[in-house]
Amino acid sequence: MQIERITFVEDGVGQPSVKASSFFNGSGTQDGSKVGIELPSGQPLRSASRAANRISDVLFRTREASFSTIATIPSNADAVDAGLLFVSGIEHFVVLVGPSGSGKSHLLGVMTNHLRQSGNPVEGVKPALEHLRQTAWTDTDFPLLLDDCEEIWNSPKQKMAMRLQLERRVRAGRPTVLAFTQDNCSRALTNLLPQRREWRIAQVTVPTAIERIALVEKMARNEGLDLAPSLVRIMAAEIPGSASALCGALKNLKLVATDWTECSAVLRSLSLIDPYFGSNSGWDLRRRLVKLAKDPSHAGSGVNPLDLALYVLVYVVGMPEAHVETGLSLAPGEVYRRASRFRRDVETNAEVSRVASRFVDAAVMALVG
Repeated sequence: MQIERITFVEDGVGQPSVKASSFFNGSGTQDGSKVGIELPSGQPLRSASRAANRISDVLFRTREASFSTIATIPSNADAVDAGLLFVSGIEHFVVLVGPSGSGKSHLLGVMTNHLRQSGNPVEGVKPALEHLRQTAWTDTDFPLLLDDCEEIWNSPKQKMAMRLQLERRVRAGRPTVLAFTQDNCSRALTNLLPQRREWRIAQVTVPTAIERIALVEKMARNEGLDLAPSLVRIMAAEIPGSASALCGALKNLKLVATDWTECSAVLRSLSLIDPYFGSNSGWDLRRRLVKLAKDPSHAGSGVNPLDLALYVLVYVVGMPEAHVETGLSLAPGEVYRRASRFRRDVETNAEVSRVASRFVDAAVMALVG
């Protein structure tokens, strides 16, 4: 394997749209601009053969969400099941409870689209407070799907208004779904529900490590991304928080390329999505690679371990020199000079090139753990 450097290629060739969607929402089209990682020999990686997407396409153009866009895992299976029963007309009153970013809003959107495609009139998903302000004492016969219902807890008046409206809807048999962002079903929530036995309460829990791997794989497929298994495991294990953070990281990758299967591409991707590791105190790609380079098994004869690490950080990972030098007592100019000198050795010395290639492979394996 040859070591790559980052190049930007414009070929001006238009490409057809790529059908994709995220775990929550989103799709993109290709505009012909390609961003790739190129070998010194001029042979591009597979990622260079894929067209990058416009920012607006990736972030704002969406295809209709469907139940196929949901990564059904044990932690959300009950909620997905409740959603299917609701759109099938078996359950009329459903409450979704779960932490922020767990997919409740996406599930509400899926249910809305399914109802519309089935010919059922439905207004769409609305925040609970907005709905209460708009409807006052009137209501609709259409299925009602409300998000962010936890906001009513701050106002006794809004809680009372919600309770009264729910009582009317239950008596009239008007289908209703409520989504609350909270860790569990509280007593205040159950007290809010008239005729409690009429309601199906489905809770979404925090996914396990194995479930997060399945979640990343599904979200990547929805986005049209091809990720190396090592990258999937790194993202699942090291990006903290909910699926929202994973969704943002995947969209960042999609802005650049769709193929992230090569070891060097995996390292490059970690630089692009570095902000999403922010609250993970144990994640520091720079320190990990420098420490790994000092392992005698990775540095060949005559290869300076620090120079090897600097070269990989600058030319493979694509990390800015100012970021690399933090904590290494090196000025950005020194980082650039040492990395550039090692790069010349990689391009002219076959043994140094092999050492660098082996180190890139070993780095990915080490980051997976």
